Amino acid sequence: MGISVRIIYQLLILLVGCQWSLVWAQGSFQTIKPITPENAGESVSYFYDESAELDAFELTQSNKSVVWQPVNSEVLNAGYTQTALWLRFRLDLNNSNESNWNLVFENALLDNVDAYQITPSGPQIIYSSGSSKPFQRRLVDHRYFVIPLKLNQPQEYLVRISSDLHLQGNFKIWPGATYWRHYQFADDFNWLFYGIVFSMMFYNLFLFAVVRDPSYLHFVGYISFYGLYMMMLDGYIFQSIWPSHQPWMHQALHIAVASSSVFTTAFVIGFLNLKTHFPLAYRILLVNAIFSVAITCFSLALPVATVSIVLMFTTTIGLITTITTSLYSYFKGFAPALYFSAAWAFFLVGSLGLLITKLGLLPATFFTLNMGKIGTAAEAILLSFALGYRIRTLRAQSIEDQSKAEARSQFLAQISHEIRTPMNGVVGMVELLAQTPLNREQKGYVSTIRQSGETLLNLINDTLDLSRLEAGRMPIEDVPLNLRTTTDHALEIFQVVANNKGLNLRLVFDDDVAHERVSDPKRIQQILINLISNAIKFTEKGNITVSIHALPNDWVHFEVEDQGIGIDPSVQENIFQSYQQAQTSTARKYGGTGLGLKICKELVELMEGEIGVKSAQGKGATFWFKIPMPVRAVESDGITSDQQLQLPQYMKVLVADDNSVNQVVIKGLLNKLGYDVDLVGDGNDAVNKVSHGELYDLILMDKEMPSMDGITAVKMIREYQRSFNKPHTKIFALTAHAMADTKKECLEAGMDDFLSKPINFQVLKDTLGRHFSDTSN
Repeated sequence: MGISVRIIYQLLILLVGCQWSLVWAQGSFQTIKPITPENAGESVSYFYDESAELDAFELTQSNKSVVWQPVNSEVLNAGYTQTALWLRFRLDLNNSNESNWNLVFENALLDNVDAYQITPSGPQIIYSSGSSKPFQRRLVDHRYFVIPLKLNQPQEYLVRISSDLHLQGNFKIWPGATYWRHYQFADDFNWLFYGIVFSMMFYNLFLFAVVRDPSYLHFVGYISFYGLYMMMLDGYIFQSIWPSHQPWMHQALHIAVASSSVFTTAFVIGFLNLKTHFPLAYRILLVNAIFSVAITCFSLALPVATVSIVLMFTTTIGLITTITTSLYSYFKGFAPALYFSAAWAFFLVGSLGLLITKLGLLPATFFTLNMGKIGTAAEAILLSFALGYRIRTLRAQSIEDQSKAEARSQFLAQISHEIRTPMNGVVGMVELLAQTPLNREQKGYVSTIRQSGETLLNLINDTLDLSRLEAGRMPIEDVPLNLRTTTDHALEIFQVVANNKGLNLRLVFDDDVAHERVSDPKRIQQILINLISNAIKFTEKGNITVSIHALPNDWVHFEVEDQGIGIDPSVQENIFQSYQQAQTSTARKYGGTGLGLKICKELVELMEGEIGVKSAQGKGATFWFKIPMPVRAVESDGITSDQQLQLPQYMKVLVADDNSVNQVVIKGLLNKLGYDVDLVGDGNDAVNKVSHGELYDLILMDKEMPSMDGITAVKMIREYQRSFNKPHTKIFALTAHAMADTKKECLEAGMDDFLSKPINFQVLKDTLGRHFSDTSN
């Protein structure tokens, strides 16, 4: 924090020092002082024509009751008004060696400027121009209004100015070409300012092309339109780029301000992540920007002054909101917000200083008249620092988050392995026990153990899935599937549970839905299983209906409708978040972790689909999701869903697993299929079995074993088979590790498939069927 404050302080000292050096340099160039209203005394007077209808002849008539006020300030401010400001002054410069003088109005945005020389025959117009008229009408090619005066004798002048914008009479009378040197210096300073602003623009545009962070593009948009706005205020745009279309000047100013506001809003929202961390500030700035654009769109139908005042108001609201929020963000620990808040503070102070000067509350010096530019230049530099600091901070945070995600993923994988290993023994033994003769009481005990084991296993799976989803490691496959078969399998899991609870679980599968599709069957089943499980959990009686409908463009719509307790609309938006249920009492009564719907949402979005819910309290709930599922063309000689897979009658299987309970479980399941099983407790023993001539139809290989792990053992077996031209033996991973990385590692090592513990008998048969079965009608 100390270093950041010192940098900002040094930048302020540097900018102020440069400013005062420029002021000193300006004074050294200026050898002749101009005549101003302040030093001319009573020779300059003014009159406000509220009707804006009087002309010069009427003002010079003796019978006209016009009260002229002496000017005792260098700047006359009428604010936003429809009145006309008249100036009257007499010049008696016989003591001067100069005969050529220039009356200069230091305001580029005066709609009308008309000058008259008063003669014995009446006022004679000598100048007629203004920012609402083509630039070519000006007698001198300058962004300000310069009126040449030829003074051979004392002369009296009238000047009328009016503007739909801020009416400000700020003028000086310069001898000869002295004014040119003065304003040339001012132009040099202005172009130094624009050089800083547009250098920041191009620099950050280059950074956007490299980094591709939209905040850089938003900053470029803001600084570009604000720079154009300042160039319009200074008169450069209308002098050099747009000299013939002055009637659109006001609208151009408003469009520049509104566009700058839009980009500023996007910039602040993205930089501080307002939508997530500061939703109130996000809404304020968003409404502010929308209102700025709306008022600008109606600028042709509204008074110019009204639009300008509204835009000033919205800009002030936006600045205050931005500075307050960024300071709060800094104190909450987001370090780049210090530069960000300092930048906008410089801009606000500079803009307010300029406004106060123009209102005559501060003396109109070179410094005060350029406070806005100084503040903007400091802001542009600090915002560039803030953007760079933010990128470094976010990258460091991303690396840290990735490291934490890696550590968490490894921790969960290890915990999963340690839990799944004994769970395999529990679930496997229960499945074997269920196949033995049991009385009714014993079957009840076995059923309770099985349900408890499955509940614990589902919790483990949900935790792992959520971890993989958050780490971006959940693989989504696009493989051929039969949609009807995929759906039927999901329903079959719950058919017995639904029947025991007295619920009618049914499927409505529209006739126009093509069965053969391309998608990820595992993920579709996982989503359906979560939704059906919730429906059964929260429904005491009635129907649970799973519906599938075809949508245009190969999309499929799924619905799971229940007649349960329903969900209050006020909490529906939260139920797809992690660890969220509609009510705490619901979690206590029905159980559950609140992970299932979060996982469903993440999976559906990974599959580029949508998910939602329609429900009311006490009236059931309908959860729906829709995903793209391209229709698959099935060749005439292909295998259809009506064909059944036949497992081999006999196989010799080698099981490599160091856990004796797991050995008993897998041997029992394979013996039920009529297969002969050899057991070894280490990868080295498995390699020796194969290399000494034992022939196996299948090897089930655990990944983690004490002397030699399963990955190393498989690589050695494959190398032996290649070296001695032995037939390829099917090897399945059988491990308690269930992460996607583990599966990929096993397949890359040479395994043919992957089974996770605890092993399910039906899953085992399905996997064997894919690799060993013959097809028959």
